Amino acid sequence: MPWVPPWRVLLAGATGGFLVALITRYFASEVQGHGVPDVMEAFALRGGRIRRRVAVTRSIASALTIGTGGSVGREGPIVQVGAAVGSAVGQLLRLPTDRLRMLTAAGAAAAIAAAFNAPIAGAFFALEVIARNFSASTFVPVVLCAVFSTEVARLHFGAQPAFAVPPLQVGHSWEISLAAVLGLACGLLSVFFIVLLNRLERLFTRLPIPAVLKPAVGGLAVGGLILGLPNLYGIGHETMDATLAGALPLPKLGLLVLLKPLATSLTLSSGGSGGVFQPSLYMGGIAGGLFSAAVGALIPAAATSSGAWALTGMAGVLAGTSRAPVTAILLAFELTHDYEVTLPVMLACAVSTLVARALHRDSIYTAKLTERGIDLDRPEDLALRRVRVRDVMEPTPPAVRLDAPLDVVLGRFLDSDLGAVFVIDAEARLAGLVSIHDVKSSVADSTSLGGIAVAGDVSEQAASIGADDNLADALDVLTREGRDVHRRGRSGGAPCGSALSAHGHRRARTRGPARRIRGRFGLRRSPRP
Repeated sequence: MPWVPPWRVLLAGATGGFLVALITRYFASEVQGHGVPDVMEAFALRGGRIRRRVAVTRSIASALTIGTGGSVGREGPIVQVGAAVGSAVGQLLRLPTDRLRMLTAAGAAAAIAAAFNAPIAGAFFALEVIARNFSASTFVPVVLCAVFSTEVARLHFGAQPAFAVPPLQVGHSWEISLAAVLGLACGLLSVFFIVLLNRLERLFTRLPIPAVLKPAVGGLAVGGLILGLPNLYGIGHETMDATLAGALPLPKLGLLVLLKPLATSLTLSSGGSGGVFQPSLYMGGIAGGLFSAAVGALIPAAATSSGAWALTGMAGVLAGTSRAPVTAILLAFELTHDYEVTLPVMLACAVSTLVARALHRDSIYTAKLTERGIDLDRPEDLALRRVRVRDVMEPTPPAVRLDAPLDVVLGRFLDSDLGAVFVIDAEARLAGLVSIHDVKSSVADSTSLGGIAVAGDVSEQAASIGADDNLADALDVLTREGRDVHRRGRSGGAPCGSALSAHGHRRARTRGPARRIRGRFGLRRSPRP
């Protein structure tokens, strides 16, 4: 990185973050962060539908972030752009949902394949991470798109690998077992990166400043780190090439293994746009360089080259963060076309994945979805999240005023086969809900209380949810509240329909109205027969 005045570095980071915040606020909120979780959510829940504007806005936002010093990768945004293009083509052709999802995954595969000149790794990334299945209906189009995108990229960029990988040497056969130790270190580093990113995202969410300024604050902080260590600037291709060549001094490797996760996390958690795929490779290469130095100092007889350990570390951290070990192994092979290094890479990826899974449930991609309440490992939850409340809600149940006599409430139940009656105030806003269970447990003799007790005496607060929310959210409310869930009206007040019923909830929840009536009118509980 050429020398520039420090104030320019700081100003560039802050300006880039602010411009990305404007794009996020006024054009597409999907452009912030690292993009792949949004593609996974679209594939799993929205039938592969991605807004068309995402392809353009994500490209601009990522270029601004990386160009002004953001310490992120370009592969995450490229995946989202590729998936958005595939989705746009499918929507234009009005393809059914299964075909549309297939094109979304194929677009993601094409993006990784073209970015790394690695069609096999690109295809398996889409199958392992996006589609999460290897069915033939998905496999064929994904592979075809990966092949054609790689050929197009080679016409423009050439057939050389994404990184300048020197000739690699794996020493004695017993040295391969050392890859398990490196895999352990890669697994720990992967978990550290995932946790750090999640913690900083929560910190920036709670930060008491306008949302449009948060990316600028993150860019300013990253600019400060770049002033101290210029290798953190942007994507870091030159640093990765130097790591593979064994050209970085040990003190710098030690600083980078700690500061690179911090710089990337600051960029993304504050609202910047970029990917975590290449930063994972970056961190793994640094970890491999440190491991090579340690092996050389402790075991002088070891003959494995520093570049071989760096490449093994790259694959190990990628496997640990993404939980896609097959993709990581294939990428390492396609970068080198060398079978000799495949065995230590496979061992390191396996150990790293096991360690990362044991210490942290989510990958760096699914952690973002878990924050949103989405669990891709629960198909029943995904099925509920694909259905909106408006699609299954019952017709608007009958409603009564707060001062309606109890016999009027009973009449509403007789006129309807629903198990609840809404209670509204004088301005037709929802005031509560009366369940048939509340009425039965409150009144032993409806003829004596029908003109005395009113709806407000037996009603309880109603649980509500928006019509555009999904059934999983409605079920969460039902479980938490133990009462019927109704759809909110557009004004937020008037009831519009009943989404879910809770007629089987515990009797303890129905005792409140009965106690209020007995206390108001001095009644005693009727003896049980």
